[in-house]
Amino acid sequence: MNNFQEIGLGFLNKLAHYVFDVLLLTAEQILLMLGPLLLLAYIINFVSRITQNLGFSVFGEKVYLYGFAWLGVAVHEISHAIFVVVFGHKLHKIVLFSPKPDGTLGYVEHSYNKKNIYQNIGNFFIGLGPVIFGPILLYFTLLFFLGSDVVDNVSINFKEHSFTSIDGVIAMLQSVLKNSIYLSNTVYLQLGNTYWLLAVFIFVIFSVGSSISMSNSDIKGSSLGFFYFLALLTIFNMSTLWFGDYSSNAITFMEDYIALIYPIIILSIIINLILAIVLMVLNISKFVMYLAIIVAVCYACVLMFL
Repeated sequence: MNNFQEIGLGFLNKLAHYVFDVLLLTAEQILLMLGPLLLLAYIINFVSRITQNLGFSVFGEKVYLYGFAWLGVAVHEISHAIFVVVFGHKLHKIVLFSPKPDGTLGYVEHSYNKKNIYQNIGNFFIGLGPVIFGPILLYFTLLFFLGSDVVDNVSINFKEHSFTSIDGVIAMLQSVLKNSIYLSNTVYLQLGNTYWLLAVFIFVIFSVGSSISMSNSDIKGSSLGFFYFLALLTIFNMSTLWFGDYSSNAITFMEDYIALIYPIIILSIIINLILAIVLMVLNISKFVMYLAIIVAVCYACVLMFL
């Protein structure tokens, strides 16, 4: 093997390591930006569906939807529409709340230039819109009801590699749990004596929190945009990692703020769980009442024929 071949193999070896480092870095960044948020969105979507099914059983579908779900559905559709405008798509129609027999509660119609990379990336954020905008709205809800002092005291123990080591994940979870308990206690202490205010707060957190989800159509619509976004981030990292990890610094900076909404989402999950339990009790009571009526009617019929 001559010197030229050795230099060539050395270059290819360094290039392979560089490409691997870029791909690993990009995967870590995607996990940092989306992992916890999508996990919490999945959990709250799962819990809210249980609550919704129990609500349908207790109150009936129309009463539950028009009484409890309208705000969350409207926020969900507004979230899509905001990113439609931001990414230059043409907004044709937005229906904030209009329940249909096929299960559709609201929708946004839009179109875009498929040759435009920016607008293609926009599909990803349009589908992800409720997962981004919903928590932000919850943040300002807490700010309105509890004040800036309470919200400013929510601090997450987040570091650059919190999700890339077991110790980092444990520290992050402990910090989120601690702040979630703090928020729950603060809500009880500040609003517990004013029942109507507490009821309004619970309704907003419950309804808006239930909107933090992605439907099957949202996931389908955002999938192509995600690959455009992933490709762009990978190309950026490929171009810049050799002289500085600029994208990680920016993402870590953003995550410091994104992490602040994790306890707020968990608070919404807790409220959803509590309401699900209440509805479950009401549903059981309703079943027991119907059973008692049936037994009483049957007993009366038996007495009539004796």
